[in-house]
Parts: sequence; C-alpha cells; structure tokens
Amino acid sequence: MQNEVNFIIKKLKLIPHPEGGFYNEIYRSTDTIDKQSLPPKYGSTRNFSTSIYFMLVGEQVSLFHRLKSDEVWHHYKGSTILLHCFDGKNYSLIKIGDLLEFDEHPQFVI
Repeated sequence: MQNEVNFIIKKLKLIPHPEGGFYNEIYRSTDTIDKQSLPPKYGSTRNFSTSIYFMLVGEQVSLFHRLKSDEVWHHYKGSTILLHCFDGKNYSLIKIGDLLEFDEHPQFVI
C-alpha cells in the first residue's frame, strides 16, 4: 500500500495540508469577486472557484475548520471518508465513498 500512496503523492504532486492529509491546488479561476460585492464574512477579494486534490492516508484526519465558501468533495479511490458536519445547531455524519448500497455519496457539497 505504501508504494501506491507514494506513487499517488508523486503523480499528483501532493504536499502536506495544514489541516491534515495531502493536497495540490489544481485549479484557481482567474476571475475574482471584489470584497465590496461579497458578504462581510469574506475579508478580501475571492476567486470565482478553486479546486484541489486531497488525500488522507491510513489514520490521518482532516482537522475541524469553518468554511466561508462551499466545498465539493469527490471520492475517487480508497476507504470511506466520514465527514462530520456542524452548522452551529445541527450535527450530521456524511459518508463519502462508492458504496451506494450503504448510503455513501461519491460526491457531496458542504
């Protein structure tokens, strides 16, 4: 398994992510929305869209963090990801994976 992990890291040019796992930004739109046109929660100009590859290995976790923008999670390979979501009042557990018969989602938007 470690050989496959090393291959994926090298092939996708992944680097350690500050919240856990590995990532590589693969897209950042050149168009932006200026700060004045955005809600106050955004402290600066924002790109229309960005996309990253993200990988957790073994027992790695992604640390809890607040989102200012939507995130789209895609599952390509490996074990199920258990995504714990809080909206300030409610908790939900989302299973991201390819086992549809076990209520997993191959793609999920937060």
